[in-house]
Amino acid sequence: MAIQPRDIYHGRRRRRGLIIIILTVITAPVVTGVILFYSLQKYIVYDKDGLFLQLPLLASREEITGGAGDDDRREGDAGPGFFAEIVTVIPSFDDVATDAGVGLKTVKGLFVPAGDITPDKLANYAAELEHAGVDSLALEMKPPGGRLAWASEVPLALSYGTSSAEDLSEEIVSLKDKGIYLIAFVSCFADELMATRNSHISLKTAGAGAYADSDGKYWLDPYNRAVRNYIIDLTEELSAMGFDEIVLTDFRHPENIENMIYSLEMTVVPDVVFCISNNAVKIAEAFSGGSVRVSVLFESPVLRGLYENSGQDADLFFRVFDRVYCRPEQEGFTNVSSSLRAKMKTGNFAARFVPITPSDPGTESFVAEKGFG
Repeated sequence: MAIQPRDIYHGRRRRRGLIIIILTVITAPVVTGVILFYSLQKYIVYDKDGLFLQLPLLASREEITGGAGDDDRREGDAGPGFFAEIVTVIPSFDDVATDAGVGLKTVKGLFVPAGDITPDKLANYAAELEHAGVDSLALEMKPPGGRLAWASEVPLALSYGTSSAEDLSEEIVSLKDKGIYLIAFVSCFADELMATRNSHISLKTAGAGAYADSDGKYWLDPYNRAVRNYIIDLTEELSAMGFDEIVLTDFRHPENIENMIYSLEMTVVPDVVFCISNNAVKIAEAFSGGSVRVSVLFESPVLRGLYENSGQDADLFFRVFDRVYCRPEQEGFTNVSSSLRAKMKTGNFAARFVPITPSDPGTESFVAEKGFG
């Protein structure tokens, strides 16, 4: 008997075709996304505002060439407006201007190392202020070891066990009630505990271990935004506790740049001055208009060319931070003071330059280390 068209069953074929269409619709965007991700990686540009995608076909000629004319094209270029590669230009911070140092008074402080930050010892230091001829306490709230001197509620500190069990809130209030100006020293990129416990944000050696410099300091990756956020979170917490000023220490790139691996793969050649300057600007912006003063420790050997890879820029530091602290070697104190004075364009140098010293530096502002007499 001949089979009539109406007797043919088409249901299974129709369902199979529908499934293929659905799978195609689902997988096509995924495959396209993977292809685009790997093909466009070279067009990712990193600047002071973060990461963004710059495509040659969408960019102006000036953006691609930095303003080069037709005569500046290299041999082998594809033609007018089309170039074989992106030329990445590190942005400048020359136009950055803040109200740093405005209304600043001189400061004379007594340095308290992290190991001495206990309720009893803080009371003893407070009693020594008048005898030492100073009016401020500079507390090392976060040393390079990474153990915080207070019971922090910052999530990253809690997650990796860097917070102390010591609740200093009552002691801080008591010191403030006595009219004592409180300064918190916070080690930024040198942090042994966090570097050895959180490999996601630490600098590493070729063997994937935590990187330590020749002085035994372990370092976090200054290019990693999570590190900067950690510093800002800790600083905000200290400000809320009642500190009047924060001094960012170890705010630099470690020297031996050839022997380290960053926590994130970068598509541009690292530039340490840009890295540290960008962090300085972003942190200063986070506290702009607030009541807390934000200052920085400048490594005096930078002025003598010993830390050429530090990334510290004294000119920028004076523009974005309220004060620049320094531990000048005694024999080079005059040279360091003169060099930094030349970098400061606005404000009162006597209030904005603060040497940290075990003996009387003969300056209006200073922080006396233990043993000062």
